Amino acid sequence: MGGLQAEGLRSLKAPEVSARCPIGEEHRRFVKAHPSQQSAVHLADLCLYHWSPRARRNGILRSGFVPGSNSLAREWKPPYICFSDNADLAWYLSGRIHPEIKDWDLWMVYPSQGIDRWELIFDTYPESGRHYIKEYRVYERIYKRHVQYIGSRSQP
Repeated sequence: MGGLQAEGLRSLKAPEVSARCPIGEEHRRFVKAHPSQQSAVHLADLCLYHWSPRARRNGILRSGFVPGSNSLAREWKPPYICFSDNADLAWYLSGRIHPEIKDWDLWMVYPSQGIDRWELIFDTYPESGRHYIKEYRVYERIYKRHVQYIGSRSQP
């Protein structure tokens, strides 16, 4: 990840638009444009979380995360895998909206281990107007050696 590793920081506050570009350059542009909203995390400390149906566990353990796999509703094949930097938000964006799927697994990846490009999807807190990163869309395969199983949960 070249430039960003040397820089060591990753912005967690959002610019007005999402952009799919090398993250080091995106970070530098954002810091210059939004110094008052800067809240940085060292890249080595950033974790991304993904909830998936337990039925997909063996495939993830065998191949990692592979963009282009069927969506949960099997209606399309997104060219990315969705993550959040917060396990609760990841649940809100996946498991919570699929109550028909009872058993889920939580997975974690470190972007510093082999993720070079992602798209940031932003949202705004209605009360404060502050921006936050809602979702990370990763457009490349994440190999199984970079994926960690965290735990499981079941819905009533």
